[in-house]
Amino acid sequence: GELFIMGRIKDLLIVDGRNHYPDDIEATIQEITGGRAAAIAVPDDITEQLVAIIEFKRRGSTAEEVKLKLRSVKREVTSAISKSHSLRVADLVLVSPGSIPITNSGKIRRAQCVQLYRRREFTRLDA
Repeated sequence: GELFIMGRIKDLLIVDGRNHYPDDIEATIQEITGGRAAAIAVPDDITEQLVAIIEFKRRGSTAEEVKLKLRSVKREVTSAISKSHSLRVADLVLVSPGSIPITNSGKIRRAQCVQLYRRREFTRLDA
C-alpha cells in the first residue's frame, strides 16, 4: 500500500467536512466561463465556505446587457457546482481579467486569494 499525492496538498478544500480538489471545481467553472477561476475555502465561525473567484470579460454593449450576463453566469456556475460537486457556493465573485494572483509558472495563488477576499480587496464587477 503506497499513497501518492498529486498536486499541492495544502490546496485541498475542506467544506462541510468533505474534501474537495479546487482544480476540479475550477475546471467546472471554466467550462462555463472560459476564463481563469479560483476555488477557495474561507473559514467562518463553524466551518469553511466555498468561494469562487472568476475572471470575467465584460460582454455586452449596454450596462443592462452586462448586468444580465453577470447574473446569468452566476446562476450557471452556482448550478453547475451544485450538480457536479454537491457543494453550495457561499459567494461568487466576478472580477476583471488579471485580478486573480498567479505564480510565475501560472498557478493560482489560492492562499493570497483567501487573504484578498477576506480583506475585501477584489474589485467586484457584480457589486
